[in-house]
Amino acid sequence: MIENKEYTIHSLNEYIELIKNKELVDYYFRGENKKYNSISSSLLRRDINKLLNNGYHFYEKIINNYYSEIATNISDFERKNFIAFSQHHGLATNLIDITTSPLIALFFSCDGVSDLLSENSGYIYLFDNNNTVDISKEIVENFMPAGDCYNFLEMFSYNNDKEKIFKYIFSTLSNRSLISYKDSLIIECNKLNNTYAREILLFFNEYMKISKDMMNMTSSDIGMCNNMLMDIIERYGNATINNLEEASLLVIIYLNLLKEFLVTLGSSYYGEECSVNLPLMPNLIYKTPYKFDRIRNQEGLFIYQLFYAYSIDDGKSGPTNLLRQDISPDVIIKVENQKEILKELDFIGINRKFVYGDYDNIAYYINNKFF
Repeated sequence: MIENKEYTIHSLNEYIELIKNKELVDYYFRGENKKYNSISSSLLRRDINKLLNNGYHFYEKIINNYYSEIATNISDFERKNFIAFSQHHGLATNLIDITTSPLIALFFSCDGVSDLLSENSGYIYLFDNNNTVDISKEIVENFMPAGDCYNFLEMFSYNNDKEKIFKYIFSTLSNRSLISYKDSLIIECNKLNNTYAREILLFFNEYMKISKDMMNMTSSDIGMCNNMLMDIIERYGNATINNLEEASLLVIIYLNLLKEFLVTLGSSYYGEECSVNLPLMPNLIYKTPYKFDRIRNQEGLFIYQLFYAYSIDDGKSGPTNLLRQDISPDVIIKVENQKEILKELDFIGINRKFVYGDYDNIAYYINNKFF
């Protein structure tokens, strides 16, 4: 059991002892060599206005334009894993690099530190893999170029055939986790002041009342309450979710409300900035089978950061706002004494030559070693 969520280390040995003593093994890791305002993908830390000027399908334009330039020079395997391929070659995507190796994350928390940044600190962010959902198969099956959508939330909002993806995601969560995501969704629904949002809240009021009554009922009465719950889903579920026969009732309710929340954003006009946020959702993990040398050496994988574009201005044909998933770590490790730790890592073979493996970085490593 983790006692605290933030730690500070000053050496490689101290770091290893921390990982061992706090049992920080069932985690994914991300190292950054200085403090940033947030953890974000390269796509979603770009100028939002510039992204939205390209319309609702700005991401599709980026991916498909890149594909049109290089399609004749890549293999079928690279095409099937094109988002990972694009990320590897520097295209702006919604993927966030993480690793299963605590030592690789430590390297990235120290690499690139110069004499001018001697007072700097690095950071390692840990994500409990019990709070993540692996969507690797879903990405490979749905995101082959040239495609008309590479955005899971958009698919969920407008394509009934893709609702099974979110059924899978939320059916893998414990009821405790799902309830926390539901509570976050209620908070965001409260911020929407239109008819659909009021229906969402009425739905929840009825649902919570019946659920509370069920706690004190016999098994024979629970069947009747289940029928009542399904009745309110039918009455309030403006966006009925299909093909969810095997999902739990809580998953069905959550997905109905999530879809209605997203559709409400796309059909409401406020005329001013809206303070609504994307509800909290689990981190979605993408383990690409596209194992180029760098990702293999780095034991790399990705977080697929969710986002959703919508309009709050009925006088504009394109989107005016963009919601981005908040990527929050479960544990933070602050790294001091970065330059010395880099030397310690080099002693055990964790260096630029190993981590990157390309000719330029091998040259960089040798230059620094001799000069």
